[in-house]
Amino acid sequence: MGEQVKSTLTPAQRSWLERHFKHTANREIAAKLGFSEATLHRLARAMGLRKSPQFMRRAQANAAAKAKES
Repeated sequence: MGEQVKSTLTPAQRSWLERHFKHTANREIAAKLGFSEATLHRLARAMGLRKSPQFMRRAQANAAAKAKES
């Protein structure tokens, strides 16, 4: 098995993540920072970051609308 390397954030990435995490989709953040969504999740949890209630309501509404389309 390959050696695992822990991803870390530069100070600039950390600052950007702290400002944008609450209101930005994880896939967009992961693409911007060059990490997988799993790595992003690990880093955000370690930093104590959470999505805003407004973001979560909007995401749940979008998911419900897509489910109705199927």
